[in-house]
Amino acid sequence: MAVLEEKERLLPVNETPVQQPKARQRSRFLLKLLLLAALLLFSSHIVSFGRRLCNLHRGSGNAVPQCPQVVPLFPSAKSKELERMDEYFQTSKFRNESIARLSGAVKIPTMSYDHMGPIGDDTRWEIFHDFAAYLKEQFPLIHQTLSLEMVNVHGLLYTWQGSDESLKPTLLMAHQDVVPVPEVTIPQWTHPPFAGFFDGKYIWYVQAF
Repeated sequence: MAVLEEKERLLPVNETPVQQPKARQRSRFLLKLLLLAALLLFSSHIVSFGRRLCNLHRGSGNAVPQCPQVVPLFPSAKSKELERMDEYFQTSKFRNESIARLSGAVKIPTMSYDHMGPIGDDTRWEIFHDFAAYLKEQFPLIHQTLSLEMVNVHGLLYTWQGSDESLKPTLLMAHQDVVPVPEVTIPQWTHPPFAGFFDGKYIWYVQAF
C-alpha cells in the first residue's frame, strides 16, 4: 500500500511538464527580442559599409575608389613601326579581315553545359579542338612568335616573352565557350546563332554568361 501511494504521488511529476515561472519566460522573450534587434542593427551596418566601399570619391567626401582604373600607358617616344601600325588599324583592309576572322570564330559552336562528362568521353568537348585549330590557321604569326601551353587539354595559354624581365607582366584573359542554344529556339533568333552574320555594323553571336 505504501508503494502504491508513492507511485501515485510521483505520477503527476513525471507526466506533467514543469511549468516555468512567468518571470523566466518573460526574460527569455526579452533576450530573444534584444538579439533580433542587435542582428538587424548589425546587418544595416554591413549594408552601409558595403555601399561606402562601392562609392567613388565624390564632392568633398573622403571615399576613395576601391578598384581604381589603371592609368593608361603611352609610348614615351614615337616610332615608325607604331605609326604604321596605327595607320593600318584605320584601313578598310584591317576592318574587313577582322570582321571575317570574328565571323568565322562565331560559326564554331563552342557551347558548354553545366554537366559535362570527362574529356575524351563526352563528345561535346571535341568542338574546342576545332576552335583551337581555327585560331592557329587565322593567326599563324602569333603561333610562330608566342609560346603556347595547353592547360587541362583545352585551355590555351599564350606567353609573349618581353625583352625586359624586370618589368611586371600583363595578363589578358578571354573565354572560348558560349551558352547552349536549344534547337527549338533557333527559329526565334533574328539571325541564326552560329551564322556569324554581319549586318554592316554588328556581328551577331551567342552571348556567354
